[in-house]
Amino acid sequence: MLGEVVLDDVVVPQSHRLGVPGRAFSLMLQTLAVFRVSVAGSAVGLAQAALDEAVATAARASSSAVRSWRSGRSGRRSPPRGWTWRRRAP
Repeated sequence: MLGEVVLDDVVVPQSHRLGVPGRAFSLMLQTLAVFRVSVAGSAVGLAQAALDEAVATAARASSSAVRSWRSGRSGRRSPPRGWTWRRRAP
């Protein structure tokens, strides 16, 4: 829950009320059904952007670590555990 609104002793005039009394929950569910797909689409797009950024960051960090190891600046004699080697194309 993001927040809570508490209205104690509030009187809403009949002329300011929306909808049929007792049908607010049904109206809320209908409204939610309309927006559910757009919210899900936004969430998927945001997740994809986060994944793309994480992959790009990991690639930059990995290539930086390889350059550091190859140049001898890392202080390691052998490659870090988990690294795999591929031959470079000629």
